[in-house]
Amino acid sequence: MKTQIYFIPNNSLAITFLVVLFFSSSLETLKAQKKDTLETAIVNIVKPYSPSISDAFKIRENPLKIDTSNFKKRKVTYSTFSIPVASTFNPAKGKVIRLEKTAPLQLYDNFAFIGIGNYTNMIAQFSNNFEISATDNIGLFFKHNSSQGGIKNIYLDDQFYNSQFELNYTSNQKEMSYALKAKLKHQIYNWYGLNNLFDFASPELLNSIDSKQIYYNGEVEGTVAKDDSYFEKVVVSLGVTTDRYSSSEFNFKAHPEFSLKTIDIPFKIKMDIDFLNGNFSRNYNNTNGIDFGFFNVGILPSYDFNYEQLILSVGFAGYLSSDLEKSKTAFYVYPKINASYGLLNEQLVAYAGLEGGLKQNSYDNFKEQNPYLSPTLRITPTRELYDGFGGLKGELINNISFDVRVSYLNEDDRSLFVLNPYKGQSLELEGL
Repeated sequence: MKTQIYFIPNNSLAITFLVVLFFSSSLETLKAQKKDTLETAIVNIVKPYSPSISDAFKIRENPLKIDTSNFKKRKVTYSTFSIPVASTFNPAKGKVIRLEKTAPLQLYDNFAFIGIGNYTNMIAQFSNNFEISATDNIGLFFKHNSSQGGIKNIYLDDQFYNSQFELNYTSNQKEMSYALKAKLKHQIYNWYGLNNLFDFASPELLNSIDSKQIYYNGEVEGTVAKDDSYFEKVVVSLGVTTDRYSSSEFNFKAHPEFSLKTIDIPFKIKMDIDFLNGNFSRNYNNTNGIDFGFFNVGILPSYDFNYEQLILSVGFAGYLSSDLEKSKTAFYVYPKINASYGLLNEQLVAYAGLEGGLKQNSYDNFKEQNPYLSPTLRITPTRELYDGFGGLKGELINNISFDVRVSYLNEDDRSLFVLNPYKGQSLELEGL
């Protein structure tokens, strides 16, 4: 279809233009409809889908760099307004105060001393330490105390003799330390205390009395301690004691200790292992011998609490005790509770506790407490049922401290020293 443009000079021709234009368009439309022979059809266009991945890109941002060195410094001017103020303060001249220096405690690797007194009493000690290396040491120790006697109006011999020799070896490694110790002891004592029946005894009878008692003791002990470990340390000892009257005793002890401090748990476990076996050649009433033997195993766990000024330890002691001669076994449990509280900036400490335990008595311990024993003893363990105590301790001034304590103790089979009844004069009664 063609479009024609006509220019008409006035309005009278506008109608003629519109009629002619409409008629011409109608003729052109009719002609087109006659010539159009196309028919409608559906065309399907099929194309496979092939997605593509676009290239990754990163936005690059350059931070704004501010260089403060390019800034110009501004000059700042300060001004003050001073007003004179009258002052009456006159400082005093200082004086030099000299601090008192405490002399350090001087330690010696070796020492020896000897003393002599009346009745030919002699006391002597000797100690020597050898440093093998930076971590190992060997030490020697000797101790002697004796008297030749000679006290007036004494019927029997009154001299005594007590000597002890010890050899030890220690080693302190980076994470472990251990020590070995061997000890020998020799003691001589004379029984005393004749009753009034001997006031008129003949010199021959008095001279015939043999009042001497001789003790021999040997002990070996070892200690192993380890740092930063669940196993803290163990102490093992083996002792043998005998005397002039064929008494003998064998004692083995072990005390291992464990702790959870390495994982910050204040829990400890201690063990007490004690094996004792011995005999006496006779008893006090007749010539029958006395045999004794005990095996005790104890476990002592405890847990510690710390809160500000309060320190509390709670635990117990459980013992399995066996009398080997009587074939009897018993189990005991005892409390182990301790508490303390700091007062007045810890210058005063209040404490209290409730404890108990099993203590194995022995011939060696008894003769150390009282060497004038009859070798006809009945030896059993002492059971400390409970020991309740409380008190106050603190420091008044430097080097002056105090401790006030009140306790109540309940024990079974407590050992006591008693005087044997007099049985007459006979050689068969020597050593009784």
